[in-house]
Amino acid sequence: MIEREVKIKVCCEETIRIMNVLKNMDARVLGKYREVDIYLNHPCRDFSKTDEALRIRVFNGKDLCELTYKGPRIRSDERIKVREEVTIKVLRSDVENLIRLLKKLGFKEVAKVVKERAEFQVGEAKIALDKVEKLGCFIEIEFPEKAYLERVLEMLNIKGEFIEKTYLEMVLNL
Repeated sequence: MIEREVKIKVCCEETIRIMNVLKNMDARVLGKYREVDIYLNHPCRDFSKTDEALRIRVFNGKDLCELTYKGPRIRSDERIKVREEVTIKVLRSDVENLIRLLKKLGFKEVAKVVKERAEFQVGEAKIALDKVEKLGCFIEIEFPEKAYLERVLEMLNIKGEFIEKTYLEMVLNL
């Protein structure tokens, strides 16, 4: 699957305003949860140089977790990040064994990103309001096409600094 997303950094008060706008629009609530993302690096190539990522995502209160590979970003627009993404579901009870297996294969844990996320669906767009430990508040929007993104930004009256960096890149730069 090719993922298209845009990240926008906003102050936390702006996140609260946007959440209220979404509620007034009758946006579908997909969930509110805590996520812990564990990032690993390949033993034979440096993902920070190849612009790839391997992530294990643990959701608070869910039995399923995710193992996700993210390929290099395709530069189409300075605000839009497009990349291949492959995700498989993993039982929460198997996460420790998965990490142990990957470490036995030479993968090394490089960072954890912890966030509180509220996720909404508006038409074809998925909107996540994130509060990321040590980083602050962000909005992530995943969308099918650029024109749709522009409509969502306008509907929600979103203003803020567009960010190309991933949460992992930002955490590693602290």
